[in-house]
Parts: sequence; structure tokens; C-alpha cells
Amino acid sequence: MPTSAAPAEPAAADGPRAAALRLDGVVVEHRRGREPPFRALDIESLEVPPGARVGFAGPSGAGKSTLLHVVAGLAVPSTGRVAWGDTRLDTLGEAAHGRWRRATIGFVFQDFHLVDELTVRDNVLMPARFGRIADRQALHARADALIARMGLDDPRRRAAKLSRGERQRVAVARALLLGPRLILADEPTASLDAEAGRAVAGLLVDAAREHGATLLVVAHDPALLERLDTVHRLAGGRLIAEERR
Repeated sequence: MPTSAAPAEPAAADGPRAAALRLDGVVVEHRRGREPPFRALDIESLEVPPGARVGFAGPSGAGKSTLLHVVAGLAVPSTGRVAWGDTRLDTLGEAAHGRWRRATIGFVFQDFHLVDELTVRDNVLMPARFGRIADRQALHARADALIARMGLDDPRRRAAKLSRGERQRVAVARALLLGPRLILADEPTASLDAEAGRAVAGLLVDAAREHGATLLVVAHDPALLERLDTVHRLAGGRLIAEERR
């Protein structure tokens, strides 16, 4: 049983919204020399309905980040099936997976992946560099609006000058820029104080709801987890419990 030349892109994605996400028999193993393989992830079955807001919690090394990376195509499962609607993600080639990822996902990485030499605005606009945008003026306005909602007062500041918490907020704004159908967030409030964490959690959940997007979050933050529909607990790479809100 499940636990339950490209066309121009708009400034915020319109078109079809979220699809169902399903993982079946997904195993990720790492091998080191002659040692037995280490099983980082072992998901018998997981189904996420379109537009659901789902959290993954558990101790360090439980497989939470690996799960997000498998969904995004940044980690390749050793065995198993990963599907987004009718699209079999585990069978896509690297180029096709990259196109799907750019068209579908907004990812908040745990270590931010900002370019220190660029400004806040240019970092937020980074996803637009990889596609043709129909209305760049509207896109810049959306970027500035997201920056303001994140409580960042100067979009012209260099990323190198930002605190860790400010860098986290830039990463969240960047992930939301193109109105993704699937938002993946790896500890999005970990570097923030309680007030800023609540603001970022609210923005992620509200953005997913407003745009009909699916939201998958790895988090230890109880305040963030409480805002989600379902929380799955992991240990040893396996799903061990499910809590519905």
C-alpha cells in the first residue's frame, strides 16, 4: 500500500500544475572499495498527491536529503521507479532530466548555492538564465517583490556581504521565482531565527497553495512541520511513521 529551441517561459509558470509523485522500490546504495554497500535510502512505496504539502523528518543520516535529491534527479537510485504523473523520472537521460527539472522544480538547497560575486537580485534571477523568458520586466518585478517579502532591504547587495540567515532567504526567493510546480526545500529555516523562520515557512506554504504546487520539505523545525499536510518520519533510509495534520 502506498504511503499516501524551447518555447518562452512566463515570469511565473502558468500551464499545468502539480502532478502526482510516486516512488516504488527506490533504493540508493553507496559502495566504498570492498566494503559492503551502504544503503542510504530504501523506500518501499511513497505517493504524494498533486498540491500536497509534505514534510520529512528524522535524525541526521536518515536519508531525508537523499530522498529530495532522488526526486530532483540529482541522485540516481540503484533500483526502483520514480514517477511525476506519467513521466518516469528514473528512465530519463541527463539532458531530458535537466529540462524537466528546470521546467518543474524550485529547490532550496541546504548550503544555499549562491554566487558571492552577484547581487541579491541577480542570485534570485539565476533560474531565468537557463530559459527564454516572455516578459523580463515582469520577472524582475517578481524578483524584487520576493526579495521584499523575505525582509531583504537591498537587492543590490553582494551575496558575499550577507549573513547566513540572509543567504537562506535569498535561496528561498530564488526557488520561488518561476512559480515552480514542485518545490523542494532542504532545511529552509535552519539558519533563521524564530521570527524569520516563521516568515519563510509561511511564504513557502502560501506559495505552494497559491500556485497549486506540491511542496516537499526536509525539516527539524516543529513550527514549519506543523504547517504541512503530512509529515513522514525516516530512520535508516526507511519511512517508519506518517503523521497527518
